Amino acid sequence: MLRFVLLTGVSQFRQVSVFSGLNNINDITFNPDYATICGISEQELHDTFDWRVKEFADMLGVEKERIYQELRKRYDGFRFTQAETHVYNPFSLIRCLANKLFENYWFDSGVSSVVATVLPNYWYDFRKLNGPIKAHSSHLKRFVPEEVDPVPILFQTGYLTVDGYDPWENTYTLRFPNEEVKWAFWHGAMPEALGKGNATSYRQELDAMVEHLRAGRVDELMDSLEFLLSTVPYSMVYHNQPTREAQFQLAVFFVFKLAGRDVRAEIPSARGRSDIEVHTEDTVYIFELKVKGAKKGRKATPEEAIAQIKARGYDAPYWGSGKRVVLIGMAFNGRTKRFTWEVEG
Repeated sequence: MLRFVLLTGVSQFRQVSVFSGLNNINDITFNPDYATICGISEQELHDTFDWRVKEFADMLGVEKERIYQELRKRYDGFRFTQAETHVYNPFSLIRCLANKLFENYWFDSGVSSVVATVLPNYWYDFRKLNGPIKAHSSHLKRFVPEEVDPVPILFQTGYLTVDGYDPWENTYTLRFPNEEVKWAFWHGAMPEALGKGNATSYRQELDAMVEHLRAGRVDELMDSLEFLLSTVPYSMVYHNQPTREAQFQLAVFFVFKLAGRDVRAEIPSARGRSDIEVHTEDTVYIFELKVKGAKKGRKATPEEAIAQIKARGYDAPYWGSGKRVVLIGMAFNGRTKRFTWEVEG
């Protein structure tokens, strides 16, 4: 006779729930009494693994606190309930301390394959994940593919975690838990979901693009961007087909994310929202994207995009920042899959 059974993982899909045949299961997902049951707390890390941390620190010639800081940044941050209790991912933490090597172990756990299997048939503007996400608790408990919202599956698979809770509305604010998971999402699940394989073949061009960004070589940057965008499968068919403009905007955003840049989308101003901004230590790149034929009878041009940036003041917040501000207008041709651009600044 079974006295105790603990089920973990992606548990509830509509019409395929483990609860359909087990009516006496107690779902403890959001129960604060079990907030640390599937992770390692900060106190447990210090009590159990302090000697491992010391060995790691001695090997690198740094203080223990430096190792603890890096462990928190990479592997901590998982929070599953309204209680402000967070835990480390045991899989990654233990391997890091055993190997004495900071690596992205999450990607090797196979979680990305779950997301990549579910997402390709449905289009979603993943730029929304660049900021906090709000969701009701009932929404997070069950994934319904037809609703075209990956947030529940991303929460259940650990890509998103609780950042805040509103007890009056019973809503949660979600975010990526740490740097390791964020890397795994943009470099693992997203390339597969967008039909780009594992992005290995793009690495060299991405590295070149990063160097162009750092050096402020805008023409070379745009050449690299054109090459990378030419591989995007704009012809992919989704159950909820997006506009070509939305696909193009997400593709540009994704390329900069894949390159590990500080990229921001839909930044509000007094007269609108900029499409994409890329920030470096000394430069702000403001992109406005147009698609030829998106509006009947209207030709989209890079010059039109530049004019919109100026007219709506997307660049105004950075005038006194001391940084170079570069305005980039892009016009995408959906038929040829090519784009033209204009640069100012």
